[in-house]
Amino acid sequence: MPETPTTAESQPAQASQPAPADQPAPPAKPVPFHTRHKRALLITLAVCVVVAVVAALLFKTQALAVLHWTAQFLSDIVDAVRRAGPVPYFAAYAILPAFGVPISLFNLTVAPTFAPTLHLGWVIVLSALCMAFNLSFSYWLARYALRPLVEKLVKRLGYTLPVIPRDEHVTASVLLRVVPGAPYAVQSFILGLAKVRFPTYIVVSFIAQFGYALAMILLGKSFTQGGSFKIAIIAIVLIVVLVIVARLVGKYYTKKVALKKANAASAGSPQSNA
Repeated sequence: MPETPTTAESQPAQASQPAPADQPAPPAKPVPFHTRHKRALLITLAVCVVVAVVAALLFKTQALAVLHWTAQFLSDIVDAVRRAGPVPYFAAYAILPAFGVPISLFNLTVAPTFAPTLHLGWVIVLSALCMAFNLSFSYWLARYALRPLVEKLVKRLGYTLPVIPRDEHVTASVLLRVVPGAPYAVQSFILGLAKVRFPTYIVVSFIAQFGYALAMILLGKSFTQGGSFKIAIIAIVLIVVLVIVARLVGKYYTKKVALKKANAASAGSPQSNA
């Protein structure tokens, strides 16, 4: 009597069978606009620069008059703010950026306004304290004051607020702060709503933000009568260094996230579980 082939011998391995020919290919990842039209954007930028230079040369007198009027207007504003005193200014510096007022507006104007009376060192110290308070205030608003209201609204729409795992708090904070995209206030609210731990939030946020603030303060100081070309160069070099460091850090953490996702996908695949 012939032997009956075993099940393993009678059935070919499913893993070796090729995929069906009619299986749709995965959708291609869309190419960003600036990548697809990089050459056209560079040409457009160059044309705009040439047009601006030619216009400035043709209308030199009018351009100088506009610049003089703008400088005088800004000088009058600075004098008015200085007469009001440092308390209202620094109180606004500490609170208003949490509600969407650009913090760069304060960083650029604080030195021209108060460095002549408070000296640059104290201006930098007070600016650092204002930024630390503003970061803390923004976190409190997002994490405790507004989160219940936002959570109810999101649930009514059928969604839930995301919560970042504890082991990803540093990565999420660094990427959100160093990768260009969301404004300053929005970054703070996202991290607060996602329940990022406060120590991680405040340390990463302050380190990532105050470097640019210091550069803006020095740049603003260089525009005053007591400023110098040397201070302007230091500010510009600092900005360049910060941009390079931010790009390197952003690439490092982006690769780290991609590697973690790849490892998680390979660990959860059927072949790894076999």
